[in-house]
Amino acid sequence: MKHSFLTKKCGEVWGLLDLPTQNLKLKVLSLFAFGWSMLAGLNVSAQCNVQAYSGTISAGNQAFTERLGMNFTVNSPIMVTQLGAFDSNQDGLQSAIEVGIVRTDGTVMAGPVTLSGSSDPLSNNHRMRAIPSVILQPGDYIIVAIGYSNVEMNGNINFGGSRVGTNPGGGQLTFIGGSYGGSPGIGIPASSWTEPDGFHAGTFRYSSLTPALQLTVNGFQITNDNDGSEDTEDLLVCNTTNNNLFFTQFADVSGISPSTLIKVQQSFVRNNSNFSPTDGTFPLSAYATPFDRNVALVNPLLNGGLDMSFRAFYDTNNNNLVDGNECLSDAAIYLVDINDNVAPSITCPANITVTTSTGVNTDQEPGDCAAWVRGINADPATDDCPNPIISYSSIGATMINGTGDASGNFFYTGITMVQYKITDHGVPVNADSCTFTITVVDDELPTVLCPQDVTIGTDPGECSALYLYDVDYDDNCYGVNAVGFADEFEPANWTISNSNAGNGIVDATDAPNSVIITGSDFGPMIGSSNNTDYCITIPGDFAGTLAFDWDYNTSDSDGPNFDRFGYVVDGVFTQLTNNAGSTTQNGLVSIMLMPGQTFCFRIESTDQGFGAAVTIAMSFTYMENINPDLTQNAGLPSGSIFPIGLTTNTFTVTDNNDNTASCSFTVTVEDVENPEITCPADIEVELDPLECEIEVTFDATATDNCPGVTYEVDGSLESGDLFPIGTTEVVYVATDAAGNTSTCSFEVTVIDYFNSSLGCINRNVSLDENCTALVDPFMVLTGFIDEFGDTLIGCLDSFYVNIKDAHGNDIGNTVTGDDLGKTLDYVVSNPSHGFYCWGTLKIEDKFRPLVECTNDTLSCIEPLANAIKPVLNDNCPGGQLILLSEVQENLTCNVDFLKRITRVWTGVDKAGNPADTCTQTIYIERTDLAGISFPRHFTGTDALNCGSFTPDVNGNPMVSLTGVPRLNGQSLYPFNQAAICNGFVAFTDKVTFTSDCKKILTRTWEVGEWWCNSTNIQTWVQTIEIKDKVAPVIAQIADMTVSTGSNSCLATFTLPAASITDNCNTWTVKINTGQAVLNTNGGTTSLSAGVHSVSYVATDFCGNQSTRSMRVTVVDRVEPIAICETRTVVSLKEDGTAWLHKESIDDGSFDECGPVDLKIRRMATTCDAIGTQWSRSVALLLRGSWSAKYGYSASY
Repeated sequence: MKHSFLTKKCGEVWGLLDLPTQNLKLKVLSLFAFGWSMLAGLNVSAQCNVQAYSGTISAGNQAFTERLGMNFTVNSPIMVTQLGAFDSNQDGLQSAIEVGIVRTDGTVMAGPVTLSGSSDPLSNNHRMRAIPSVILQPGDYIIVAIGYSNVEMNGNINFGGSRVGTNPGGGQLTFIGGSYGGSPGIGIPASSWTEPDGFHAGTFRYSSLTPALQLTVNGFQITNDNDGSEDTEDLLVCNTTNNNLFFTQFADVSGISPSTLIKVQQSFVRNNSNFSPTDGTFPLSAYATPFDRNVALVNPLLNGGLDMSFRAFYDTNNNNLVDGNECLSDAAIYLVDINDNVAPSITCPANITVTTSTGVNTDQEPGDCAAWVRGINADPATDDCPNPIISYSSIGATMINGTGDASGNFFYTGITMVQYKITDHGVPVNADSCTFTITVVDDELPTVLCPQDVTIGTDPGECSALYLYDVDYDDNCYGVNAVGFADEFEPANWTISNSNAGNGIVDATDAPNSVIITGSDFGPMIGSSNNTDYCITIPGDFAGTLAFDWDYNTSDSDGPNFDRFGYVVDGVFTQLTNNAGSTTQNGLVSIMLMPGQTFCFRIESTDQGFGAAVTIAMSFTYMENINPDLTQNAGLPSGSIFPIGLTTNTFTVTDNNDNTASCSFTVTVEDVENPEITCPADIEVELDPLECEIEVTFDATATDNCPGVTYEVDGSLESGDLFPIGTTEVVYVATDAAGNTSTCSFEVTVIDYFNSSLGCINRNVSLDENCTALVDPFMVLTGFIDEFGDTLIGCLDSFYVNIKDAHGNDIGNTVTGDDLGKTLDYVVSNPSHGFYCWGTLKIEDKFRPLVECTNDTLSCIEPLANAIKPVLNDNCPGGQLILLSEVQENLTCNVDFLKRITRVWTGVDKAGNPADTCTQTIYIERTDLAGISFPRHFTGTDALNCGSFTPDVNGNPMVSLTGVPRLNGQSLYPFNQAAICNGFVAFTDKVTFTSDCKKILTRTWEVGEWWCNSTNIQTWVQTIEIKDKVAPVIAQIADMTVSTGSNSCLATFTLPAASITDNCNTWTVKINTGQAVLNTNGGTTSLSAGVHSVSYVATDFCGNQSTRSMRVTVVDRVEPIAICETRTVVSLKEDGTAWLHKESIDDGSFDECGPVDLKIRRMATTCDAIGTQWSRSVALLLRGSWSAKYGYSASY
């Protein structure tokens, strides 16, 4: 921010101006100190912000619309910051006035700006406009104004009035006095006026070169714009931060060069602070690299500060002093306050609930009735300065305190309120605090352990069993925890009493954290003792553990021997202090108590006149030992009679926090006694003739110790089933409800009927429709019919027929077509009776074969063998198909067919049985020409390129290139009779158009067949175009290098002829050199010095064109011609020196290829070598004159 409370002019001391902000008033007196020190060595004649031309009249007297200019000389570099125009009558510019500064060589150096109206500020009767700073180096310049008129008049001393006032700025400017006028626009006026400094027109404001200092400290940037007011920033830094000032930028943004002459004055005022840098002047480059500095309080209990001021100046003579022609910039000031004024901030975590088991905010392992809580750090805990102090304390279920993070502490079940507090190092100290709660919930389930599942047998003779078992259970929290003097142990539930009129007291102000018990201290030194008791009746229903810490001290001169501390349980005192110990003691107590017992803290004061004893009881806890509750939810208690089967026993344990756990186990009583079963005696039965099995009935009896026994036959045959011939064992299985089994068995024997009169006969056997025959006993046996016509034969399944082949091998009781016509031996046996007989079998086939004919249609190009053959069907394979006759008939003029073939077929089977005849008709169909595809046209973009194909004997494209007709994917040309029956294919070519660039050919295709005494023809006209589409080909042309001629900057040479070919036509060529065009292939041309790209363009008769380029390098190898004046006169100046320039002796030096650069030098002499090097000019001087002015010595 900017504060205009200090200003200065060159040649003046600093003066106090207004203070726009109250906090800066505290800084004024200190600023005077470093202000005076910075002005040491200041030349009071320096001019730092002056107006070059000032008005001496109020009203103008000339309406000159063109340029008005006045000369001035800059002696040392200045910085122009404003341009202005004379305001006649100071009522605002009524015309637009353009103002600028022009160097005498015509270069506009500043502006131009156009001023009008009254918005620009008025200074010495001129309207002034700020411009970006312009640096004018030593030299001659003109201030020019243009645009005055009848409504806004300029001043001119030649028409009366007075000259304009001038301010040379302590010698920085010299006003030459010239006044000039004429010509429109900003520039050098054309004509001179008589009187010097005669115009009230343009002006400017300037100063010595003044850097614009830009610096950044702790991120706060100041940019000094040198407007006469100082620039300041307030900084607040922490005393506890090392290197708390960060200087990241020191720069000059004015662009003054060279920057090595820019110096910075620094000054510091310290208030209760240590800061190592000193006052002084340093080059700006010394601040180029960012750096850190530390400012700290001398007395950290008091406030303090540091004021830093920086000014820059352009040190023209590099002497580190502000001379008369040098100006200091406005001050850049940082006002540093060293303190921590901002209160710290601390944020507690949200109220959290954790469990005694492992969870998100606890590292606790299961098994404890508490939790190690983590993740409860204060976040954020912030302060503007480092190293604040964070502490914590708690009340409730857990009482702790400490510094830093409370995470990692052990918190008991219940609710604990934790407070975080943060304090900083400010003067005075700032603080903040917050609270949150931690609820530790016992979520650990109790443990319960049931016995393993068990399986037991029934008691002997019983259908049940007696069983005994135990269930174990446990929990991490036994009882209810009371913490501190709160809830049932709050002070209101305690009573205080003093014996013998004692005056002991109890202070419970710090409850629930602690209570303070003070013993009695009054009365005679020797007398009755006094007991101060603080008592409570132990609550609850179960025994518990009471624990507390105690701190004891006494002021009694006799020590703890006369003021004893301890506790009382039901009237019995237990002393805790040591009579021979110090006056300060402490300890920890843990005792078991029962509900209803009275517990007291007691101080026994034996003497009451030498000071009281004080005991602080703290960290008080009471844990009531309440065991978990075990409940059986299902099943039978231990020692019960368990029935047969599975009994599930379930138990639930509930702890003091209503967490539950369950377990179960099963008792399975099994019946392990087998049942008893009794079977009937063995059974025997005989079969009637032709019977193979008989129904047999029977039963068994079964008993068991448990109801539910069943029995069944273990096998496939049961009572009432049909039993086969032979002996069958029947097994009964008895099964009780438990799956125990017993078995018994008996035999059932079935006897087959037997006829001893049976014998075998020879038989003929016919094969069936499947060409097989099954031979059964009835077919080959005899003697089983009695005189009454009854069949007297046993079970047929007991007889076996076995046939033998020609080699004596058994083939079973079945014959097939392979046995057709053979006579085979057979044997019939009944092993159960020892019966055997034999005979022969002749195998015959009585079934006739059948021939099935199918009509067919063939293409005329197919072989007749492809026709479908008839099928011979017979019960036995091996038959033969016979063609009896074939008749072929031509079908003239039939639209679909060319021929009809009639065939008559018959057949005979392997046994010689003949088949009936059948007739088959085969039709031969014509070729279908509808599917012919003809070749495509070659026109337009598909036209053939001339010269790209091999022609036929007529010069036309071959059909292998242009395509042929096709039928069903088969080429029809050259013609093949297998493609079209009675067919033909031909083509003719005709040229319908021809030119040098294009030829059109029509190719007429004819495809047909001879049919019904005529021809059936399909015609297709194919159009084929042949064009010239390829440009001529130009071979590679080698690059060339040639030289210019002796009297010209051109090279005349012959371009080579290119090698050009074309596929079809003649061609022409043009050569473009970039400077000329040749219509020949090669030839003579001329090119100027340099590198040229020459293009050959070849065009054939059809307009196809190609280009090939080559590079021609023309080299200038002719040296330039130097021509000098033979005699040149040079006049020396007053100081005995002169310069001889090359223009003075050049008499027309030239070169054919362009301008020449002439350099001159002095001929070497024995005097010295000065000026003997080639250059654009040579210095001439008398002996000693160069030494006096430039430090060299030479003579001519």
